[in-house]
Amino acid sequence: MSAGPTQQLDRPGGRIAYDVEGQGLPVVLLPGAGDVRTHYAALGGLLADRGFAAVRADLRGHGESDAGFDTYDLSAVADDLRALIDAVGGRAGVVAHGIVAGAAVVVAAERGGRVAGLVLVSPRVRSPSPSLTERTLGVAAQWRPWGPALWIAYYRSLYPGRLPAGLKAHSRDVRAALARPGHWRAAVSLNRSSAAPATAALAQVKTRVLVVVGAKDRELRDAAAEGTWVAQQVHGRRLIVANAGHYPAAEYPEVVGPEVVRFLSKRN
Repeated sequence: MSAGPTQQLDRPGGRIAYDVEGQGLPVVLLPGAGDVRTHYAALGGLLADRGFAAVRADLRGHGESDAGFDTYDLSAVADDLRALIDAVGGRAGVVAHGIVAGAAVVVAAERGGRVAGLVLVSPRVRSPSPSLTERTLGVAAQWRPWGPALWIAYYRSLYPGRLPAGLKAHSRDVRAALARPGHWRAAVSLNRSSAAPATAALAQVKTRVLVVVGAKDRELRDAAAEGTWVAQQVHGRRLIVANAGHYPAAEYPEVVGPEVVRFLSKRN
């Protein structure tokens, strides 16, 4: 089973690109800043095989989405997520990564009945200090036109356990996307976005939550402790993936995928 053709969601200032694979309860899959939706090739395929409609979306200013928006921050991505959930039926599971997980928290706090399970992968829902990605992109932003190349090199280092089979091709996709006009600016801006709205919204999340972190994620000061803290704030479950880094869903899909399927198969 393969993903359908790219679809476009009209938003004020541009369009959001997404594709749908499978039939059933929609599950919106949002990659992290600086990434593209093919990051979820394995997880989306598994969800489709297990009776879900996997909705892989590119963030605003990323991948095949437009880069003519005025704002690239957590709140803007939350607005796009609300619109995407409405477009695919009004209720959906959500899987979101990094700073984008914070946007999903905001939406779940406001629309608990419309979020049929929330999976937060390597979540950045508070900002005690700049992450390595923030610092790397901050430096890379000053090194045009070499910034995207520096980001790709760093991106590939965030897989400490093992390199996914398709990582080289995926990295080329990411680099090509960042070369599009406005896309590098969008990635840098989103990574600089404050997580404060997510921190404030944690206590209001009522839907079920699964928190997934890699034990060797150097983006988080103490990955296991951060995963535990986030899960406690939302009264959710946590999954610590041994040897995984910042992208556990791609690095160890045979571990993360079945857990996500089991979690989303339980209805609120």
